[in-house]
Amino acid sequence: MMTLIGSCLLSCSSAYRKAAPEMAAMDSISMRNDSFAKETYQFENDTLSASALKAFEIRAGQILLDVADYMQMLADPAIERPFKSQARQMMLDVFTDTTNTIEISTVANTKPSKMPVGQMIDSLLSNQFPIKIEIQNVRVAKTLVQTKHKTYAGQLTFLQTIYRINKPENIRQNSYQMNVAISLKRVTKEFGSTTKEVWQVFLRNIETY
Repeated sequence: MMTLIGSCLLSCSSAYRKAAPEMAAMDSISMRNDSFAKETYQFENDTLSASALKAFEIRAGQILLDVADYMQMLADPAIERPFKSQARQMMLDVFTDTTNTIEISTVANTKPSKMPVGQMIDSLLSNQFPIKIEIQNVRVAKTLVQTKHKTYAGQLTFLQTIYRINKPENIRQNSYQMNVAISLKRVTKEFGSTTKEVWQVFLRNIETY
């Protein structure tokens, strides 16, 4: 049965509520990431408990909000190049592979196109108007289960609505029910002068269904 992810996964609109949207977006992302960092580094066992897996499912939902922030920044002509470059790299880092695909359309009443992450980033960079990506109703469609040694796989479902930012009222472009595959893997992290293997959750393909 699908379960609702916690109320912390709210609509991704905070990046456009302040006078400096690029700084607001980075602050929003940092708050989500900092809140989970200490918990992440505690999960050092080769297998995880049900409660730990649940925490990583929530983390995957937070990463999904991060991706929405990154895409908004990449598509906004007003955002300065250094912030776009940072958003680009951070977006690439949350996917398991550059061949992972994303489906999105910023044009009204147009079915989303499927593109590899890198190509999607280039497409957003060429966008001529700022957008808002609203993520709602994030749920666990498939709980994380171990598929092989040091690897878990699962799936989230969510409602994605895209608006063209316009005054006095944003213009809704399209809204689709989406799936995102998630993967939990062991990665090596540096802690001062030492390194540890810890669990980290990644996104894979984001697509309509």
